[in-house]
Amino acid sequence: MISRFILTWILRIFFSVCAISLSCSAGADCTLRNGTSTVLQQINIPALRLNYTNPADTILWESPVITASTMADIYCYTDQVVESGYQSAKTPVSDISTSYVYETNNPGIGIKILAGQDMSNLIPMAWPHGTEQAKASYAYKQQNYFKVQLIATGSRITTGVLNLTNYSVERVFGSARQYLMSFNPTSVFVQSVGCDIETKDITVPLTGSQGIAITSLPRSGNTTSPVSFDIVLNCEQGTNVNIKFDGTTTDGQKKTLALDNPNQSSSARGVGVQVMYNYQPVTFGKEVYLLSNADSMTIILPFQAWLIRLSDAIKAGDVNATATFDMIYR
Repeated sequence: MISRFILTWILRIFFSVCAISLSCSAGADCTLRNGTSTVLQQINIPALRLNYTNPADTILWESPVITASTMADIYCYTDQVVESGYQSAKTPVSDISTSYVYETNNPGIGIKILAGQDMSNLIPMAWPHGTEQAKASYAYKQQNYFKVQLIATGSRITTGVLNLTNYSVERVFGSARQYLMSFNPTSVFVQSVGCDIETKDITVPLTGSQGIAITSLPRSGNTTSPVSFDIVLNCEQGTNVNIKFDGTTTDGQKKTLALDNPNQSSSARGVGVQVMYNYQPVTFGKEVYLLSNADSMTIILPFQAWLIRLSDAIKAGDVNATATFDMIYR
């Protein structure tokens, strides 16, 4: 009688333990094991100085491919869906060619985050999450890689703080998170630089309505009086401004423009045109420093131009020369 009671009690304990064990195994989907935990990867974006106008799809900044600092060891007891993507809802940038670019609080800047286990073939992170399948009774110990791009949306970039607080991405196996990638710091200061040109096409009357006499340029190297003209800019404060003039120059004279249509019978010969800044001829095709850290919205840049005699052989006629200029902002 005593032995039967003991046997029954032992069997009850055995079946109870077994039931608990079966329940625990069946209830787990995927779990972190061997002392590993979710990979917490942080990415730093430095303060940025960006031209406020950029064509849509321009990469404004990008990180190198970043190797995750550790690896999570995940084991799945059952088949499970693996989800990858942003932790919170994101709005895709419209009207650009690059895919998986999402809006930020700066209208001119979109963000694209890529991640994966093959550093040469990273996958764009998305909202809603992308999905794949994890197999039952299978271990996943994977090295992950990340890359971040800031991409121009085509709208104007503004000066201020780029807030990346809610731009974390994750990869989750059932209830086991493999990684969480976030930004540190989450606030990135963006300095927008650039200028609008008030007058893009400028005509400079070098000779006046009456023209000039050949005798006013008696020898090679003689010039007419300089004629002043201005380039007017409306700039973001803090902008650094350079200019580069381009045009067809005379042989061996990078500082002298050749005349348009020199072979026409009506064109003058033996003269060229020089453009000057602070009364010093500029070199065509070379940047000229103008100012740094602009502290005024409206900037007037004074230039001059004149005719210069180039050779002893000179012929009266029409004088027309064309140059283009590019404003460079940093």
